Amino acid sequence: MKNSQFSFVLITSIIATSLGSSLLVSSIGSNLVYATTSLSQSIQQSQDELQSAINKEVQQTITDIIININNSNSAADQTNDSQIQNSASLPPFQQKAAIIDNMPSQKVRVGDIDIAYKQLGQGVNHIVLITGLGATMDMWSPDLLTKLSRNNTVIIFDNRGAGESTIGTKDFSISQFSNDTLGLLDALNIEKADILGWSMEAFTSQELASMHADRVNNLIFVCFKLWWAQCCT
Repeated sequence: MKNSQFSFVLITSIIATSLGSSLLVSSIGSNLVYATTSLSQSIQQSQDELQSAINKEVQQTITDIIININNSNSAADQTNDSQIQNSASLPPFQQKAAIIDNMPSQKVRVGDIDIAYKQLGQGVNHIVLITGLGATMDMWSPDLLTKLSRNNTVIIFDNRGAGESTIGTKDFSISQFSNDTLGLLDALNIEKADILGWSMEAFTSQELASMHADRVNNLIFVCFKLWWAQCCT
């Protein structure tokens, strides 16, 4: 009888221990799942907050850049206005340069490019100035332009790929520069003009005159040397 009671007590103790262990494991498992879920939610929240902060920073940066660009453009406009207003106080040569520099350029489509040009004077006769290799129309002497435009209409422009003119898709060559100049004459409705070629563009002037003599009144060469005549004869 005592042995039976002992066995019952032992079995009861084992069951209780087992049940307690199961409850403990279940509790640990529940806590682990809760902790994992909580950690995942915390990570997701941190990622969302980080992404939100990044988005705000990017938007602010873009806004600042736009504001700076607008401020720069406004300052540039004010500077140009100030230069124009104050040009009268400059020496005569600088007055001419300021007036020509601040004169807005215009653009016209010629073939595969947009040619930027400026027009000075209102004379019946037209003089077209072709800049040297790599030069731009702003490099012409203001004093020269002022004197030429007193009784003539003077056209200065940027060759393809230089200054404000676009580069286009065609190869650079004397023949192409000549065609561009002819196209400019057509676009501006200039039937005939005096052509002034500076440096290498003297070749362009000659090409234009030889191929389209009916469009050229006079040829003028500046800073030009017949090097080919020396090396090829």
